[in-house]
Amino acid sequence: MKSRNVIRLFMPLVLFITLGARAQTSNQDKKKDQYNQLKALIMSKHYTFNAETATAMGGTSRQLTSLYTLSISGDTLNANLPYYGVAYSASPGDTNGAIVFNTTSFSYEEQDTKKGGWFIVITPKDQKNASKIQLSVSSGGYCTVQVTSNYRQLISFYGSIGPNPPER
Repeated sequence: MKSRNVIRLFMPLVLFITLGARAQTSNQDKKKDQYNQLKALIMSKHYTFNAETATAMGGTSRQLTSLYTLSISGDTLNANLPYYGVAYSASPGDTNGAIVFNTTSFSYEEQDTKKGGWFIVITPKDQKNASKIQLSVSSGGYCTVQVTSNYRQLISFYGSIGPNPPER
């Protein structure tokens, strides 16, 4: 009789532990699938960074309400990012303060980080508003982008990496 009561007492505990382990394995599988998809995007050089926050060198952050992106499509780099901060020099007639360009002349270097993310350096060769773009990508798809220019202060963007949107 006592053994039956002990079994009835511990049966829900064993069931709870078994289901918890199964849920944890499922969660780990989802994270691994997400990591593999992200790795495939980065290795193929076909992805888009969607900016959510911009931080100027002075430390002020702004939440971005419009769609601002930096996209890589193989041999094409397309930047559509806002800029606010200090410019060291200005060109006469230049009224576009944003970081907006489309180029096929750039170098692209990527390396894995210790925590499972990536560090990417893009160097556009024909742009004055962006001499170097650095991306720090986490294994979960979150990303920090720093745009360096010879004529402006550095600006940072925070957001996420995802697949390129389908062309219309």
